[in-house]
Order: sequence, then structure tokens, then C-alpha cells
Amino acid sequence: FYNIKIYKELQELDLKHNVEEKLVIIEDQKKLLEENDIRLLEVEVRLNQDRWNEIGPTFKEEWDKIKGEFWDNTRAIYSKIQEFYDSRKDEQEKNLEAKKALLEKVSHLASLDLKSAKKWQEKSNEIIQIQKDWKMIGFVPKSDSAAIWKEFKAQCDSFFDRKRKHFDALKGVQNEHKKAKIELLHKAEELKESEDWKETSNILINLQKEWKKIGPAHQRDENRLWRQFRAACDHFFQRRNEHRSGRGERESQNLADKESLIAEMAKWKPSGKDEKEDLAKLKSFSEKWRQIGFVPFKSKDEINARYKKVLDEKYDSLNIDRNARQKIKLEQRIESLKDASNSNVLLKREKDQIRNKISRLQAEISTYENNMGFLANSKGAEKMKEEIERKIETTRKEISELRSQLDMFKDA
Repeated sequence: FYNIKIYKELQELDLKHNVEEKLVIIEDQKKLLEENDIRLLEVEVRLNQDRWNEIGPTFKEEWDKIKGEFWDNTRAIYSKIQEFYDSRKDEQEKNLEAKKALLEKVSHLASLDLKSAKKWQEKSNEIIQIQKDWKMIGFVPKSDSAAIWKEFKAQCDSFFDRKRKHFDALKGVQNEHKKAKIELLHKAEELKESEDWKETSNILINLQKEWKKIGPAHQRDENRLWRQFRAACDHFFQRRNEHRSGRGERESQNLADKESLIAEMAKWKPSGKDEKEDLAKLKSFSEKWRQIGFVPFKSKDEINARYKKVLDEKYDSLNIDRNARQKIKLEQRIESLKDASNSNVLLKREKDQIRNKISRLQAEISTYENNMGFLANSKGAEKMKEEIERKIETTRKEISELRSQLDMFKDA
């Protein structure tokens, strides 16, 4: 009986200990109901179940009560876990719909045919913002996650790949525009110190028109080149305006100086002894005339006509042959053309006239030679051949003289 009593006391103590252990687990379960970390909740509730099952029996009269309390709390925890996953599934479905909407936007942007750099930049910013929005949305159902991300990334990559190709091509075009504008800049730099006010003004205005027709270079080059080009043009036009502000007085003085020079030329008489000295004197008159500069427009034709008349009279008074006199006159004409505001145009026109005359004379020689081929061998025909040959020889001499004149324009 003693042993039985000891056994019953030990058994009661063990049952009491088991009750205390199970009550601790029930308290731990209650605390888990307040936990919001679902992963931690899943682990802990399973561990508590394992602990519950490892504890031995308790008093029969208390078992139903503590068992019911434990499983009520356990079911409440699993219910919370299930609610979380149910809500997360709904949220993931919403996230999936949101990402499908973003995918549709990106697909639309990737299909646009964009031309301007501004539009490319605008749409790039839109896609970058969409990518940020995509990251903020969160998870989608695992079954759809990989596929929708792959499609979204492909559309973004397609857009930026097309953008890169567009700007690579644009860079080549912009480099061509840069080269063209550098050439215009160099021309403007060369002309900015010119004193041929009328001709240079026209050239610079045409350069500005060409500049506008050329497309833009890269922005870092465009602004710099335009500032330099504009500065060169402004420099010239500022100098021209400063010149024009005192032009009236200068031109009146130039007119008086040319009047004096014509009077001096009229009084001068060749010595008749030293031909070179007389020619040098006439050339010095021409040099002085060119150095004087412009006269008022209304007096230009009249004063130039008087000058040419006096100069021709003085050259005619010299005892030199016709060819030498013509050469001198041509030299004087070339010099006067070089001093004109549109000298390039006038000189080209003069050379073209000489070339055209040479071409006509060569055609005449060809006609003469063809005609000789048709003449029969007779006494009358021989005389005609001699006449044609004289004409051919005369024409060839004239061509030779014209070519010599054309050579005089090479350095003009």
C-alpha cells in the first residue's frame, strides 16, 4: 500500500506538471494571434503543436477544457494565416491587372514611329516612370510572374534599342551638318575683315540663309558654332555700319580727288623720248585712281567716263604699236574690274566673253576647212583656196591674241 501511495502521488505530480506545460503552450498560442509576421506565425504554430503532442496526459476532468482551448486558438491562428493568403491572392490578382495595364502602355510606346529627339526623350521619360511604377506594384501570382515580366522587359528593351539606333543614325547626320556649318563659319571668318561692303554683305546674307537650310548639329556643337558664326557676321556688319556713317563725306572727298587727278592727267603730255617712262606715268595715274576709292553713286558713271576718255587719249598719243596699246588697255580694264564691288562676277563675265569669241572663231576655221574640201582642182578654185587660207591664218592669229588676253586674267 505504501508503494501504491507513492505511485499515485508521483502520477498526480506528473499530471499536474503536464497541465502546467499545456497551459504555457495555450498562452503562447494566444500571443501568436497578435503576431502579423505570417511566416513566423506558420513556424511557431507548428512548433507549438509538436510541443503539445509531446506532453503526456493530464487530469481527465481538466482535459476537455484545456484541449478545447488549445485547438480553438490553433484554429484561430490557421484561420488568420488562411485569410492572409486569401487576401494576398486577391492583391496579387490586382497587381497582375495593374502590371498588364503598364505592359499595354509600354507596348504602345514601343510601337510609335518617333522622329524628333524631343519626342524620343519624352517617351523615354514615360517608360522610365512606368518601370518605377512596375517595381512599386508588388508580387503577382507565381504562375504569371515570369511570363509577364519577360514580356514587359522585351517591350522596354525593344523601345530603347530602337532609340539607340535612331540616335546612332542621327549622330551621323548631325556630324554632316556640323561639317557643313564649320565650312560656312570659316568663310564668314575669312570675310569679316573685308572692306568690299556690298559684295561681302550679299555673301554673308547668303551664308546665313544656307546656315538655316542646314539641319541642326548636336546641341553641344550647334550653340557653339552658331555663336562663332554670328560673331563673325556681326563683326563685319558693325564695321560696315561704322564705315557708312562717314561714307558721304569720304565719297565727296574722293570725287574731288578724282576731279583733280583728271585735271592733272589732261595737262600731262608724253615726252616722246622715253616710252617706258611715259607708260610708267600713265600707270601711276591709274594706280592713284584705284586708290582714291568710291565716289557718290550719282556721279560714278560720269566721272568714270571722263577718266577713261582722258586715259585713252593719252595712250593713243604714245608712239606704240596697236597690239601693245591693246594689251595696256586690257590691263587697265582688268584693274578697274578688280576694283568693282562685284569684281568676281565682272571678271568671270569678261573671261566668258573671250572664251565664247574663241569658240566662234574656231568654228569659223572648221567651216573654212570644210569648204576647201569641196573645191574642185581648177584655176578659179586655187584662188578661192588661197583666199580661204588667208582668212584661216588671220583667224588663228586673232585666236592667239585672245588666248593671250585670257592669260592676263589668270592672276586677276
